[in-house]
Amino acid sequence: MRYEEHVGQEIRMQVGGKVKLRRSGRGKPVLEATHKHCVNRETGNETKVVEVVDRESDRWYHHVEETATGKVVHHDDEPLSQKRKTPKGRKARKPPMKQPPGEP
Repeated sequence: MRYEEHVGQEIRMQVGGKVKLRRSGRGKPVLEATHKHCVNRETGNETKVVEVVDRESDRWYHHVEETATGKVVHHDDEPLSQKRKTPKGRKARKPPMKQPPGEP
């Protein structure tokens, strides 16, 4: 009689990355692309997030989908010039007020 026992553990590795394309004489990168895996705070499911900011073509692309099911959670593809500075529901942070000299 032959007896085999297999003990194992599943290990999953997910790789993400970020790329920036710069041109000399410009302040901000011409192209920024981000690909990452996150956990959705509301559902607790793993998600894949892809974001591309293309300043030359005036495009902003943002795509979020669940890793396991492939269900699209969020998708935006719009001109960068029309994108809001602050996402919906979030207030812009106010810079701290500077105190005049001599006051505590």
